[in-house]
Amino acid sequence: MRLGSWLVWASVTLAASGCARHAALCYRTGSGAPSSDALDVVDRGTQVVDVNRVERLPAVDQKIGYPRTPGNYHLLSKVDCQCLAARASKLGNLFDGERRALAAKDRGSSLCSREDNSLTYDVLRTAALEARNRSAGDALGEFYLLALNEGRLDILHQSLVEVRQSAERIETMRRQGLKMPLDDGQLSRNEIELRDQQAQVLGGVTQLNMHLWEQIGLLPTMPYERLWPQADLDVQVEPQDIEAAVQYGLATRPELGMLRRMQRSLDVDSLGSARAALSQLSPLLGLAPQSSGCDGLFSSLKKLHEAKEELPARRRQINQYAAQREREVAVEIRQAAEMVDVRLRQVALAKETRDQLLRRRSDAETRSQTGGATFADVTLARVALWQADADLLEKVVNWRIALVKLAQAQGVLVAECCP
Repeated sequence: MRLGSWLVWASVTLAASGCARHAALCYRTGSGAPSSDALDVVDRGTQVVDVNRVERLPAVDQKIGYPRTPGNYHLLSKVDCQCLAARASKLGNLFDGERRALAAKDRGSSLCSREDNSLTYDVLRTAALEARNRSAGDALGEFYLLALNEGRLDILHQSLVEVRQSAERIETMRRQGLKMPLDDGQLSRNEIELRDQQAQVLGGVTQLNMHLWEQIGLLPTMPYERLWPQADLDVQVEPQDIEAAVQYGLATRPELGMLRRMQRSLDVDSLGSARAALSQLSPLLGLAPQSSGCDGLFSSLKKLHEAKEELPARRRQINQYAAQREREVAVEIRQAAEMVDVRLRQVALAKETRDQLLRRRSDAETRSQTGGATFADVTLARVALWQADADLLEKVVNWRIALVKLAQAQGVLVAECCP
């Protein structure tokens, strides 16, 4: 049988067998609109889980090759993350591309049909800056989350080593017929919980690396290459002037600066460009038709008169929108600044908890030397302290992310990357 004939025969046979297996479905659906009659009516059942073929975790890890050995680590500083993400911003690049395309079109147009599109250029440039600012802030958020997860891996590794050593000592005591210092299942439960946390954190590290590589616009050259975030986690307790932060943001936010320039420069000659600029803010703005071509004198005078009548309405429209955006940005900055203080207070509370557990661990270690505490007591005290370390790390990272959100609301992240 020729290859072409065999393929035809195979496709017909598979189609026929598939419809034969689901003859009722094929018949009931037909060519009409689909309905619930295409599915069988059944009684409510139960969802049954079958894990009989799942072995213990070490055997499962061995079979699936997990955890995968990471490739090289590539150092990523905060500044590099911020500026690479701003440069790689997809939306920012699209807006800048649109601005360049418009400039090329203007260069190729005839003198009498060429319009002053400076306002449109300004709107597109500002939209690109706003997009790059958001991209930088989003990437920095994941940068600090990656630092958090990498730090958690170290803490979980220390905890697992401690729990395993204690479990081995208990097993040795059991074989010797000695009295158990605690419920022998407690450490096993702790180990399972720690392993579950480790698996979740490893998954988070993998996902964050994938996201960050894409956000900074770089491609790993080898499989499983990771980024190592060089994060500054030094906490400084300094009072902040929230109203000063708001005023600073109102002065530096690119969008507000563009609206102020539009308010100052709007006149009859730039009205057509203002309509186009407004349409960039919203498709429902700037709907009046733009002038084009070289018309007669009467038509030109008529359009000039109409433009003079339209100008006050456009100016009121822009002033209203600028005032609205200024209020919204002020609220955004104020909320971000307030969150910085909230996160800082959470750091202080987490540090107090850690200090208490540090004293408890030291006390357990001291009492164990005189028989006042068992090695199991010391193990549990150490694990509790490491959990407090993880919680403190999370609170510090949240504080850092809050600072990023404040800078993002002020619109300074992209400006910090521009010499």
